[in-house]
Amino acid sequence: MKKVLSILLAVVMLMSFVSIAGADDPDNGGSLTITKYLITNDITPNAPNDGRQAGTYGNPAIPVGAELLEGITFRITKVVPSDTVTDWAYTDASDPSNPVVVYYEPDTGPEAFSDTAETDGDGEAVFADLPRGLYYVEELASPLVTDPVAPFFVSMPTYLDDSTELWEVFAYPKNEDLKIDKFVVVGGDDYKANGYAIGDTVTWKIIADVPTDIAAAKKYDIVDVYSQGLRFNPTSVVVREVGETDTLAGLYTVIDPVDTPDDDGGQFTVSFDPDKLGDLEGIKQIEILFTTLVLDTAPLNEVMPNVVELQYRNRYFGDGSYGESIETTRGPEIDPVVFTGGIRIYKHDAVNEEVALQGAEFKLVAKPTPTSTFPTGPDIYLKDASGNDVLGVSDANGNVSFEGIPYGGPLLASEMHLLASQSSEYWLVETAAPAGYRLPSGGWKVVTIDINSWDGDALAVKLTDKVANVKGFNFPLTGGMGTLAFILAGSALAAAAYGSHKMGRKERELA
Repeated sequence: MKKVLSILLAVVMLMSFVSIAGADDPDNGGSLTITKYLITNDITPNAPNDGRQAGTYGNPAIPVGAELLEGITFRITKVVPSDTVTDWAYTDASDPSNPVVVYYEPDTGPEAFSDTAETDGDGEAVFADLPRGLYYVEELASPLVTDPVAPFFVSMPTYLDDSTELWEVFAYPKNEDLKIDKFVVVGGDDYKANGYAIGDTVTWKIIADVPTDIAAAKKYDIVDVYSQGLRFNPTSVVVREVGETDTLAGLYTVIDPVDTPDDDGGQFTVSFDPDKLGDLEGIKQIEILFTTLVLDTAPLNEVMPNVVELQYRNRYFGDGSYGESIETTRGPEIDPVVFTGGIRIYKHDAVNEEVALQGAEFKLVAKPTPTSTFPTGPDIYLKDASGNDVLGVSDANGNVSFEGIPYGGPLLASEMHLLASQSSEYWLVETAAPAGYRLPSGGWKVVTIDINSWDGDALAVKLTDKVANVKGFNFPLTGGMGTLAFILAGSALAAAAYGSHKMGRKERELA
């Protein structure tokens, strides 16, 4: 039955376009004026026009704030019905339960026509001297727009509701400039970069525009790709309208292809139900919040980029009766990044730097500003995710490694040029000396963690900090009296012996 309807529709359309008697046709044929413009999703698009110029005969004007685009090339081709399946198809969906598809191919007869035109400063591309028929209109790719509009059909002439033939036809294909952005959330504010420790939880936010004609869309998905060293928490996803607290639960599903406990890098998709996209109508933007965990596989002193893109299939032209859906993708202008740092220390003897010392223990204390003074108190050391002091112990080669230490950030989008120069200072505190050695005087030194403070190459000698130790021991001058008592007793015995010696000598001299 569909095939019969398709053939009948093709015959009817063809009969309406054939040039029988030229009495009613203009001597120079018809004209098609295409006006190309760009809107953002906060601009209400104009309703479809009836083929006459915008702003006339009750047709809406081009929306205020729309950007008329110069330099966009359109190609039109006169077409006739085809007996075979082609890429040029028109779907008559006047009966949604029984849509009919008619396929077309270029007209190769005596009135064949194909031409291109480029939009001028007013956004207009004009095609003149068009013979009666049906035309397939294509927008060619251009760097001025992310995606061309979907191809559409225009009849010449176009018929008004009262069957009047319209030989000067105007079409207004638009592009909607949709945006998607992604941030790392720090203290409730949105940033593009920040430093974290291994074991930290990172909160992310995605903000995506919703097309004004979302109800006509066939697909609206947000795909997030996160780096190695991060583990996605699928139960953390919250999707809602920007500025609202109620979620959009029931309209989407979270697809996590690597849904395993040991997830290390990967991607997930927030996919909206195509049958419920109409529920998003009137919403300008949505936001997606989720978290990832920083793993011990995170690369040190390297950025971990996180990519997100908006994928959708949507109609662009008129009321949806022209043109098939095309898929388009968009991503942020600046992808957000997170990073974690590390530093290596070489522990050696103060007299001979070649003598590596094993068993020295170190901790770190954050130095917030260059002028900060060393803090006091029992709880000053940097903590790990479990709340324990971060501890480094020198091995048999005198090497001490601190890995997964936060440094730098947070950075706004306007500050991303400073990414490579991010750093943080710490006080490196030796809390226990190797056997037979005493703690160095002062007990600490300032170290800097930055993009250059860790290098897997063992030849990177310049990246190694050397901390000296002197043989001996520290006298515990506070607390128990054990050692102090022995010192005082030894001093008294020495004094008594010296006094006895002096008295004996004096007696001998007097004898």
